Amino acid sequence: MNTEQDNKDLLQKLFGQMKEEKLPDTFRADVMKQVLLETARIKKRNEFLGLLSVILASIAILALAVFSFIYMGMTTSTFMPKVAMPKFDLTAVYFYSFIGILALLLLFMDYQFRRVFRKKHHL
Repeated sequence: MNTEQDNKDLLQKLFGQMKEEKLPDTFRADVMKQVLLETARIKKRNEFLGLLSVILASIAILALAVFSFIYMGMTTSTFMPKVAMPKFDLTAVYFYSFIGILALLLLFMDYQFRRVFRKKHHL
C-alpha cells in the first residue's frame, strides 16, 4: 500500500519536472495524414489477400479436377466424347415461352400493385 503511494508520488514528481512542449501547428494534419496512409495500406493489403485467396482457390479447384480425371483413368478418347445435336421439339419451346411470359406478367403486376400500395400508404 505504501509502495503504491510512493510510486504515485514519484510519477507525479517526474511528470512535474518535465517541460511542457507545445505541439507543432501541423500536428493534427500530420496525424490525419498518417491515419489515412495506414488506412490505405490496410485496404491494399486486404484487397491483395482477397485476390490471392481467389487465385489459390481457383488453382486448387483446377488441380482437383485434373487429379480426379487422372484418378478415374480418363484418356483423351474418353475425355472428349462425340456429342450429337438433338432435334428440338418446338411445342416444348412454345410451352416454356408461354410460361415465361406469364411469369413476367405476374412480376410486372406485382411491381405495379406494390407501387400503388406504397403511394397510398406513404411508405
